[in-house]
Amino acid sequence: MALHTLRSRGQAIRLGFLLSSMVAIGGFHWIVYVAQNFGDMPLPVAVGLLLLYCLVAAPQMVAFLVIGEWLRFPVERFPLVVRPLFWAALYVALEYLAHFVKIFPENLGNTLIAFLSIAQVAAIGGVPLLTFLPLFFGGAVYYARKAGPRAAAIPLAASVALIVGAQLWGAHERKVVAAVPSETLNVGFIQHNMDDAEKQFAQSSKRDVMSILVGKLLAKTKELAVRKPRPDLILWAETAYPMLFPTVSSGSLNAGGFADGYANLVSETVKAVGVPVLFGGYTNDLSHDFNAGILLSAQGSVAGRYLKQVLLVFGEYFPFDDWFPSLKNINPMMGDFGRGPGPVPVPFEWRGGKLLLGVNICYEAILPEYMRGYLKNGSRVLVNLTKDSWFGDTFEPWQHFQLSELRAVELRVPLVRATNTGLSGVVATTGEVHVLSEPFHEAYETVPVSVPLIPRPTLYALLGEWFAQACVALSIGLGFWARRKKL
Repeated sequence: MALHTLRSRGQAIRLGFLLSSMVAIGGFHWIVYVAQNFGDMPLPVAVGLLLLYCLVAAPQMVAFLVIGEWLRFPVERFPLVVRPLFWAALYVALEYLAHFVKIFPENLGNTLIAFLSIAQVAAIGGVPLLTFLPLFFGGAVYYARKAGPRAAAIPLAASVALIVGAQLWGAHERKVVAAVPSETLNVGFIQHNMDDAEKQFAQSSKRDVMSILVGKLLAKTKELAVRKPRPDLILWAETAYPMLFPTVSSGSLNAGGFADGYANLVSETVKAVGVPVLFGGYTNDLSHDFNAGILLSAQGSVAGRYLKQVLLVFGEYFPFDDWFPSLKNINPMMGDFGRGPGPVPVPFEWRGGKLLLGVNICYEAILPEYMRGYLKNGSRVLVNLTKDSWFGDTFEPWQHFQLSELRAVELRVPLVRATNTGLSGVVATTGEVHVLSEPFHEAYETVPVSVPLIPRPTLYALLGEWFAQACVALSIGLGFWARRKKL
């Protein structure tokens, strides 16, 4: 409707940026909090950063309106059944292409996780297919309103049939997936509900902060280890150990000083309780520090590590700082981390064999193609270590969790999530969520996680973003055809 009421290309651009601003302010107003509390920026600068983000929050909406204004009349020459198909495919294509330049690649289709049976089609075409369904239906409704229900009967019936078919197929698929042979991994979560250690270091001595933080984590680890069911693995959140952890066997340098003492204390405690612990911390090599996931065996030794590969801009690195090192001086609070080798699973000794854990950190869990790499490399469980206290008491933790949920559906492997302040929980292979914690509450629990013996292969796992790429090809083909088609 908006496209067919535009008067000019300039109006299309203005409307596109208005929609992008609505996405930014409505969905990402927590940027102000992060800029103030993590970037140490004054309020006017933080608000200015949010306003700048308004220009890039939803480039697909700007592009859709600009391209749509150019094609709206030629597209009307198509048979009516093709028109809503074209508009839905065009938006999906632009949403897919936009993720290459966006910081936060959220899609309209993520919201359909609320309709769990329909959401199962993500196993076929990923989130883009979920975006397509309501857009195709909305386009059909528009043409039914414009040309009459009888004229638009075919696209309207087709769009309804797709949604109803997705619901029925998804309900059946959930039963089939739930019956896949599996084994139970008991995972213990420790959500200690403590603020960022970096902030605490600025207010107190590192030794005092480490004593409180490590003491609390180890006390709860001992407590969980003697509870029933006994955990097979205990998780601490991202950077729960907020200093360099010496992992000599993995090629890391020694941390040095009193940090080695705390690392020894952690290792000795894990050895005493006899339960492996996977936690977020820092490691290094000769040139970089890394945000890492570190696995300690039941004997307290380093059994493996994962180095974060996808870093968060302005938090863990400054753009172009490799080319212009002086940029790092603009804000010394920002991190300067190295990048790991990618989605390489961490082997976990379990029941006489090795269970490959797809350990990922924070932001990486919302990236479908990156997470797909874990399944291709043999992971049977996705383990997300996150620190969401950056974002304060906003809805970002819920938003972050929602953007991660569909990975379990797409790949048919469970997603286990451990955070410092919430949300911590488990997403089953069918998308059901077992949330253990509310934000800013302590939570300590051992939860059974159903791990498929052999993950059920999905079309998405095999072909990736094939549906979005098909929409790109379809919209380009139909777009050129529309421009060349004579009246």
